[in-house]
Amino acid sequence: MRKCFSVLTFTAAVWTVLAMGVWAGTSAPADDSFRNGTADRIRSDDLTESYTAQYADGINCVKSGVSGSQFFFRSIRSGCTPPTPRAVTLDFAQPVSGTCGGVVKDAYAGGSLNTCGPNVVPDVRIVASKMFASSALTGGTPLMLVFSTPTNFTGPGGFELNFEQNVAVTRLSATARQMTAAATAIAELYQNVPNGGGGNSKVSLGRYYMPFALVVQKR
Repeated sequence: MRKCFSVLTFTAAVWTVLAMGVWAGTSAPADDSFRNGTADRIRSDDLTESYTAQYADGINCVKSGVSGSQFFFRSIRSGCTPPTPRAVTLDFAQPVSGTCGGVVKDAYAGGSLNTCGPNVVPDVRIVASKMFASSALTGGTPLMLVFSTPTNFTGPGGFELNFEQNVAVTRLSATARQMTAAATAIAELYQNVPNGGGGNSKVSLGRYYMPFALVVQKR
C-alpha cells in the first residue's frame, strides 16, 4: 500500500471554514437524495433504492444548503441533538490497486475507519464547490468529503476523500441538480494527522473507485 505525507498542511482557520460550512452570502436550504444502488460506494444510511432516502436541511440536525454555486452538506450540526441520528455510508471495497490498509484510527476523534469495506459514518461533510455553476453542466464540479469517526467539532475531520476529476453534473430543474460519479471515478483517501506545528498534514491511504449519485433540491 502506498503511503506518503502530502506537502500540504492546513491551519486551524482553514479547517474551521470547512467544519462550519462558512460561505459568503446567504445559503438556500436543500434536500438531498442518494441513488443507493448496489454498486454505489457513497450511500445514505437508508438502503432504500432510487433516491427515496432524504436528508433535509434542519431535520434531525442535518445541515444542507446551496450558496451561490457551492453545495455544502453535513450530517450533523454542532450543538444539536437529533431525534434520529443520521449518517452516510462510505464504502472502500474497491481500491484501485487491489489492496487496502485495513482499519485506521481517527487521529483526532479516536474512532476507526475500515479502509477495505463499508463504514456508517455519523459526521460527514460534502463540499461540491461548483455544483450549481453553469459551467458544471459541461465541466462538472470539484468534490471532496471530510469526515470524522465519531463526530468531532474541534479541529479538522479525521479523514478526507478527494475526487481526482470533476464529478459530472446534470440539471434536473431550475432548482435541482444531480451529481453522478461513474464506475471509473477515482478518489484518494487521506488521513489527517497533527504535524506538531499547530497544523495538519495528510497521509494518503490509497485510491478507490467511488461511484455514486446524489440529487440536490433547493427549496
